[in-house]
Amino acid sequence: MKIHLQTPEEIRPQIWKELGRASLDRHHEWRTPVLASADTDGLPDARTVVLREVDAVAGQLTFYTDSRSPKVAQLQA
Repeated sequence: MKIHLQTPEEIRPQIWKELGRASLDRHHEWRTPVLASADTDGLPDARTVVLREVDAVAGQLTFYTDSRSPKVAQLQA
């Protein structure tokens, strides 16, 4: 049996397509990813965000979260 392993160049468009689907389908598994950063002490801190827009050409993802959440202040810092 011959197995074809995909190259990153073959996988990348598939990932962007799936991300685009996730930004439109509120039940998609990728719709609410976890975004991690470092807090003021340098420790990891993770939070759930909502994927709203995908721009595959620019390589950009847009996430939404509640502006009143403490995670917003932490990310701004």
